[in-house]
Amino acid sequence: MVLLFGTKRLKGMGSDAGAVLKGFKQSLYEESETESHTLKNKKGNFRMKKILFKSAFVALLSFSLFACNKKIDEQDANTKIQYEDTVLTIDAITLTPKKDTERWYFSEQAERGKIVFSSNCVACHGRKAEATPNWKTPNDNGHYPPPPLNGTAHAWHHPISVLGRTIYSGGAAVGGQMPAFKNRLSESEIIDVIAHIQTYWPDKIYGRWLTMEKSSRRQ
Repeated sequence: MVLLFGTKRLKGMGSDAGAVLKGFKQSLYEESETESHTLKNKKGNFRMKKILFKSAFVALLSFSLFACNKKIDEQDANTKIQYEDTVLTIDAITLTPKKDTERWYFSEQAERGKIVFSSNCVACHGRKAEATPNWKTPNDNGHYPPPPLNGTAHAWHHPISVLGRTIYSGGAAVGGQMPAFKNRLSESEIIDVIAHIQTYWPDKIYGRWLTMEKSSRRQ
């Protein structure tokens, strides 16, 4: 080796080898440090993601519970204004007096309702909603005959939702024989026919009905 490279060259090679070895060790250390730092970053990122995930989950759960409670509240509210198996709701009708009638309905609604009434109700309730004279006396079959709807019987005792339910589902629930019109009349037609019926009510009767209607909506 001495003969080939000489003493000076050998010393240089020794220094070079030492430098290489030192550099190798340093690179290993730096690599180890880098890996350790990367691992710490990964752990930190994982913890951060875990925290964010938990926060998002809690927020989602809170929102779901809020939405669920809101839906239940809405269902409870709807229960007060919508009867089972009835499409007619109080929300569909406002009680603001209209200029042409000074009642909740427009004159054209009442006119449309007259056509519906003539086609579906006259046979039982009479041409002017006067119906059966002895409507309080049950028939031989135990059912009550069709009552007057002109304000002389009990129709004005009921809010629009009840009147709509009776037209929609029939009168069996109240001891009558009136058939259900849910497959024959639309919601707007039911509203129109109620408007027409109320045209036969004197102002005094309408005023008493309106007071009860407003009271039923505040409950």
